[in-house]
This record gives sequence, C-alpha cells and structure tokens, in this order.
Amino acid sequence: MYIAHKTGDEREQPLKAHLSAVAESCRTVGLGIGLPITFYLVGLLHDMGKYSREFQDYIRKALPALRGTVNHSAAGGRWVEQCNPMTGVDGLLSELMVAAICGHHSGLPDCLDLNGDLPLRNRLTPRKPPDWDEVFARFFSDCLEKGEWDRLFAQARGEWQLHKKVLVDIAKKAGASANALYAFLLGMTQRFLESALVDADRYDAYLFEAGLSPSPEVDVAPLWEQMADNLEKQMQDFAQMPDRNAIEIARGEIADACLAFAQRVPGIYQLYVPTGGGKTLSSVRYALACARRWKMRRIFYIAPYKSILTQNAGVLDKTLKAGDALLEHHGDAVVPEGEEGGEDDGRARHQLLTERWNAPMILTSAVQFLNTLFSGKSASVRRFHQLAGSVILLDEVQSIPIKCLHLLNGALDYLAGVCGCSVVLCTATQPNLDDREIPLLLGPNTQMVEGVEEIFEKFRRVDVIDETRQEHTADTFAQRLEQQLEEADSILAVVNTKAAAQALYEALCRRREEGEERSDYLLSNWLCSQHRQDKLDVLCEQLSANEGPGLHQKIICVSTQLIEAGVDISFDCVFRSLAGLDSIAQAAGRCNRHGKGGRGKVFIVKYGAERLGPLPDIRRAQEACIPILEQVARKIARGEADGGTYLAPATIHAYYREYYTRQGGQLNYPVSAKKSDCLLDVELFDLLSANRAGEEVWKDRREGEGITVPAHHAYHTAGRLFEAIEDRGGIDVLVPYGKGKELIDWFANCPDIRQLPAKLREAQRYLVHISDYEKNLLTEKQALEYRPEAGVWTLDERFYDSELGLQKEPGELSLLNF
Repeated sequence: MYIAHKTGDEREQPLKAHLSAVAESCRTVGLGIGLPITFYLVGLLHDMGKYSREFQDYIRKALPALRGTVNHSAAGGRWVEQCNPMTGVDGLLSELMVAAICGHHSGLPDCLDLNGDLPLRNRLTPRKPPDWDEVFARFFSDCLEKGEWDRLFAQARGEWQLHKKVLVDIAKKAGASANALYAFLLGMTQRFLESALVDADRYDAYLFEAGLSPSPEVDVAPLWEQMADNLEKQMQDFAQMPDRNAIEIARGEIADACLAFAQRVPGIYQLYVPTGGGKTLSSVRYALACARRWKMRRIFYIAPYKSILTQNAGVLDKTLKAGDALLEHHGDAVVPEGEEGGEDDGRARHQLLTERWNAPMILTSAVQFLNTLFSGKSASVRRFHQLAGSVILLDEVQSIPIKCLHLLNGALDYLAGVCGCSVVLCTATQPNLDDREIPLLLGPNTQMVEGVEEIFEKFRRVDVIDETRQEHTADTFAQRLEQQLEEADSILAVVNTKAAAQALYEALCRRREEGEERSDYLLSNWLCSQHRQDKLDVLCEQLSANEGPGLHQKIICVSTQLIEAGVDISFDCVFRSLAGLDSIAQAAGRCNRHGKGGRGKVFIVKYGAERLGPLPDIRRAQEACIPILEQVARKIARGEADGGTYLAPATIHAYYREYYTRQGGQLNYPVSAKKSDCLLDVELFDLLSANRAGEEVWKDRREGEGITVPAHHAYHTAGRLFEAIEDRGGIDVLVPYGKGKELIDWFANCPDIRQLPAKLREAQRYLVHISDYEKNLLTEKQALEYRPEAGVWTLDERFYDSELGLQKEPGELSLLNF
C-alpha cells in the first residue's frame, strides 16, 4: 500500500484514499463554475509524486531531516504537460492544471516573472527528480486506469471550451478593455481552482490526523427561513411603532423595496440610500430573501471598519438569532467557548471556520475580503472558492482603497458572472464604478430602490454651508465652534489628522472659561478602542439627555474620521474639515440623524493645522472636491440650488467623475520599481492579467524567442506585493487605560503561559498603533518596554493622558485631565 500521511501513533492514510477524497471535494466545488471534471483531475493528480520511491521511503521511515526535500508536486504537472503541452491557446487548460498542482503547497508560481523567467515551467524540473515513468505507472496501477484518464481529460477539454466562452462573453461587455478583462478573468479561474485544491487537501489531511469524519454539509434553507422570520418580526415591530415620522416611514419603504427586489436574478446591484436610511437591515433583508429564492450557499456582510462590523454584528446577532450560523472574522472578534465548555474547543472551531469560511453567514472586514481575492498567502487563497454562490453585501463600498478599484471591479465581475453571486453595493455616496477603464458590469435597472433623488430629498435633514474661503488656525476654528454653540446645544467637528484634532481640542480647552458649563470631547486613534468606546457611551448619554425637557448641556466633540462610520450618534450641528465629498456626506449623517425638528447645519471649513503630506488620498480628494463645491456655489448664487444640493446624488456623481479623472493610473494598483524588487514600475492589475511588464522584460532579454506558456500571469509576484492597506510600518502598543494597566502588569510577569492567547485577545481593545518614527521617539524617552515572552510592547503610564490618549511627552497637558 502506498501512503499519503502517517501520524505519530503509526496510523497510515492510503494515498489512493487521500487522492480520491480531495478529487471528490474539488469536483463538488468545480460544479459551481462548470468545471467539475477539470477540478476532479487536479485533485487526483495533486499528490501523484507521492508514488515515488523517495517519498514512500521518507514517509514510512519518518525522517525529519528529509522534510521538504522530497518533491511530490511536480509529477502531476509533468503528466499533464506530457499529455497536452502548455503551448498556444490549446495549452491554457494544461497551464491552469499544472499551476494549481505545482502550487498547492508553495503557492501559485508566476507563469512569466519580471526577470524574464518562466517559474511555472521550472517547477516541473526539480533538482532531485524521481523516476517519472515509475511514478506514472504506480499511479495508474493503484489509483486510475489509463483509459479512464483519457476519457476524463477529453471531457475536461470540452467543459474548458464552454468555460472560456463564458469568460469571453463577460469580457466583451468591457468594450476597449475586453482583452485585459478576459486575461484577468482567466487568472480568477486559476485562483478559484487553487483555492478548491488547497482547502480540500488541507481539510482531508486535518481530518485524518485528528481521526475525524467530514462534517456534513449544512442545510442552509431552514436557516435562511428562520433568520428571515426573525427579521420580519423586527420589521413588523418597526412598522407598528406609534407616531412614526416621515423618515421612519421612508426607512420602512426602503426595506420593503429590498425585499421585493430579491425576486430579480442574482447580479451586481446598488443600494443607494442616504445616511440613516437603514441600509444594514434592508440589505440583509434582501440577502435572506435572495438566498431563499435562489438557493444561495452563504451570505457575506463586508464592512470597511471594525467599528461598523462590531456594531452591526451585535445588531444582527440580536435580530436574526443566528447563533453558530453567524461567524465574525476580524481582529477584534470574540472567540466563543466550545460546546464542552473548554476555551480550546471554541478556539479550534473558530480557527477552522475562519480558515475555511464555511459558515452560512459571515461578517468580515474589507481587508479580509480583499486579501481573499488578491493576497498570495495560502490562508487567503484557501477561502476564495467559498465566495461562490453567495450573496455579498459590500457596505460603504466607496471606502475601498482607490488603488484596488480595477482589481475589485474585475473580481466582482467574475463572482457575479461566473460564480453565480449576487453582489450589493451599499452606500450613501455611490461611486461610478461602471464608468471606469475596467468597469463594474452593472446590468440594466440595477438600483434596488427606485427614485433615488426623491428618496434623498425625503431624508434631507441638513443644509450644507461652504465656508472654505477662510482658512482656520486651531484658535480661530475653536472660536468659530464657540460662536456656533450659541445657536446649537451640540457640535461635532471632524478633521483629517490626529494631530490636528488634538490641536483643536487643546485650543477649546484653553479658551474655555472657568466654571463654564460645557463638555468637550476628543476622539482619535491616540485613544485605544476601549477608551474611545467609554467616551462615546458618556457622550451618547449626554446627547440623549439633551433631547428631553429642561436645561441642555453644551457639547463640543472633536474627532477624526473614525466617527463617520459605524457610530450611531446625532449632533445639532457638524463642522467638517475639507475632504472628499463622500467623507463630508458621512459626517453630515451625524447631524440631526433622526430628522427631529428643523434642518441641522453642516459647515465645510478649511483647517490649516492639517499636514496631509503622508496622506495623498485625502489631498487628492480635497482637490477633486473644490471645483464641485464651486459649481454648487455658483448654482446657489443663481437661485438654481440650495444647501441640500451639495449632497444630492447628481453632485456625488460629478464629484466621483472628477476624483477618478485626477487619479490617473492609481486605479490599477501601481507599485514602484523599488518596492517590486525589479527594475521597472508595475501595476498589479497588469501582473494579474496580460503581464505586459513581464513581456517587455522577456523581449529585452530574449530577443526573437517566443514565450512558451500561453498565459503570462505573475501570480506569485502580485500576491507578494498586494496589501489591502499599505503597511507603513510601526507597532501596536498596549496602553495603561482601564484594564490595560492590569494586562501590562500581567505581561511583565507572565505567570501562566497557558493564559497567553486569551490575554493577547483581551489586549486587543487596549492597543494604540504608532509609526516607526513615533516608536523611535518614545523609545529614546524610555516610554516603551518590550515583553519578548509575549511579543508585546507596553507604554509607560506617564505617556497616556486620560483625555488625549497616547502622548509623546510625559504628563503633557495633565491639567486638562478634569
């Protein structure tokens, strides 16, 4: 018997059993995109090399010194290449299969790299090759008859031709960019196959080593019905509330429209409603109805910020009563205990679910979603195929990094057009993604709610006033806030940087007269998340008290952009430092949120204390916003518009057109020569499609020689370079706020190493991220200490202020701690 795996207690897994199990799992996944036989064959061939004498000796004798030295992934690729060479258009199927087989452990290789080499071909010739003919003979003797291979491969060729036609038909809709989109879609199919193989291989190995049987496939139909029933009860409660105002009635109409829209076939749709329009529950109402109507496998809710995720996870868990069917996957997710009561049981289950994404409903971050689409890390690749046949709710889609825009458009086109997904773009500031070089392929009548302009007018709760002709210092800005406080009880001021927020807050504190009854708040990322939440709780209590009779507390809250998303809060008046119009709209959503009384006021101002050199995206957004503000101002002067026009859908549309025009090549994910480790600047969209950059290097170095693979994708290079959020370095520091003080003491002594994982999770809410420059500065002042046993940096309590958070000087402005 040939074996695939061997455990420490001498249990052996037959190689044929492993290959058959992986092949069947891959076949099931391949059915979703019309390639079941192709996926099945890749599953059968992926470990063909384990039939070699060298591998069987290694696995039976369990020689640790040989670990990683016996190649077993090349054999299956060599067999495919021998049967159908990777040349010309007919070789595309072979290249797809070879890349998946050869990359199932070390990751997808580049077909053509930026040095003019062919790494995929090189994978077929390991340094210590086995006797290939013997390996092939053993495989066909033990696992599959040669005639059956011939029959199955012929079927694979047929289904591949049909699959290519699907890709071509999708790409044609992109017009002038059809060739680039077609090449990108081919790459998505490659990633889908790799994902299915990696997951099937690892899961089968895990089951054998753990002595477990596969978990039965969850029947999601009754889950969708149960969750939908629970949500409908909530909707009925809303509808029966007494004395509903116009906005609350409009929210109900939007939710009803989303429910009805689920009868439409899956596709890419837009939920375009104003802030405060109830888009979270409305979109989930659509998702559940769509999942029931079209038998979808999963529902994904994706948000750009953890603050939105944690808030909406609580709402959905309470409303849907989903229990274990709902999985949160982000850094601050709480890991539940296992059914046996042991924390390790719960952690193991949670880890397996996040590795595989096979829960019915998954709430995750935009970073995790983008990594699943484009990162080269095997954990990310492994999850990709689980997106097929799902409803995908992309909340605040305008927050996706601009560099990822064309990559995202192409991936969503693939998920909807090939994988049968229904994608919903949810936002109050819908970007023009269908009007790009690589377009998002929206169909006709994609608005889930009709009459967008009328809906925005119904939800109009503010007037916007442009005051950008004057540039403020911190002192003059504080003076302007105080002046406005004579008309309003509560004011929110949102600025673009932490330093600018602190400068404004300090100016307010300096100007405040002794005994003045006013509450000032500062919210920024200098505060750990628990500190921010505690401040928000107190702030919300004061704002709520102001809604009742009696004396009202005067309140000024200064914040960075963190308050613009995932925070359900309402002020009488909002000031927004100049930014993109989408950010201004988000800030405006925190003004008169529930439409009580007359219209609130939102002022756009220029704040000179901001230093935006390291923040080019905000700077470019400002530059795009200025001409739009000027256009609206001219219309207002002519009597053709008013303060509501600034946030109208037509104005938002004009802003995005201006913004994208100014971005140039930023939409293709540019990477400089220095960062790409080669001699030229590249774009990730190109590396994942035609790879013109690699072709140019090939031509320069191998003049007249043709490239001997049909597709030229640089999978490994692109996956290595991709970062959903650019890593600017820095570290997370545990700060002495609240329970953070106890945790710092615990890490200083680390009395029980078994508690370390739980303590590290607990510490997440008491971390503040600092740059490398700030780390060096604080290190010089002996404010930081590194705990190597736990891998944790801690902050001296003298450098954490109860109002300002982390500071660069000890005890700075301690007089403000009242």
